[in-house]
Amino acid sequence: PEAFADALKQVDKIKPERFKTGDVFYQSADGYELEWGKYLKKGEKIIQVVGYKKSDLIIKIYKANKNQYQLEENETRVVTPEKLLKILKAGL
Repeated sequence: PEAFADALKQVDKIKPERFKTGDVFYQSADGYELEWGKYLKKGEKIIQVVGYKKSDLIIKIYKANKNQYQLEENETRVVTPEKLLKILKAGL
């Protein structure tokens, strides 16, 4: 299974220029459907677009903390919009 494929199904034909600050992508459809606490216990990663650096996107990758009751920042990356699409399709 592709890691963020469910997130991509939530949007009609994502185009790179459509990414905006604040966009959030869950690793599976469960992120959109489960209660927050139940979703955190799955241990999946979450990607959020937090800004721009020239024409690139700044994304933060979050995961549940060890107690699985809140998110903690795992990593920050600067990627092209096309690279973010590839990440969403193939996984981290």
